[in-house]
Amino acid sequence: MGNAALNDTANHHHNTLEIIITENDADDFAHKAAAALIEKLESIDNPLTVLPTGNTPAALYDYLTRHTAERRDICDGFRYLTLDDYTGLPAGDERRFSNWVGRALLDPVDVPENHRIIFRSDAADANKEARRMQDWLDENGPI
Repeated sequence: MGNAALNDTANHHHNTLEIIITENDADDFAHKAAAALIEKLESIDNPLTVLPTGNTPAALYDYLTRHTAERRDICDGFRYLTLDDYTGLPAGDERRFSNWVGRALLDPVDVPENHRIIFRSDAADANKEARRMQDWLDENGPI
């Protein structure tokens, strides 16, 4: 069994998906997925990206932090939009997905805090917070 990931090769005119298939090797997957992501980052001004969490992308993030150490320009303008997070946790809680992505990738590649669009998971009104995020995305998207 191998690894697979969808690579959104969207541009401003159309969306297409490319499937990345590798052998059962996390390093090969990380290398191919990182190459596809880097190519996309280089082709878009101020890219807005949603990133996965968990063990699957760990090797990818490690590869990206090592590769971009020599090419910090790759992350210039990079913006991260949190896909989801736990509710009720304060901003600094290490259990939040957005903080995990920060530690694993965003901090090491120097993505500034103001380029991280993150749910206020401890907001008193979750629906209002979801609308805030949707309004931001409508104004600053697409992903």
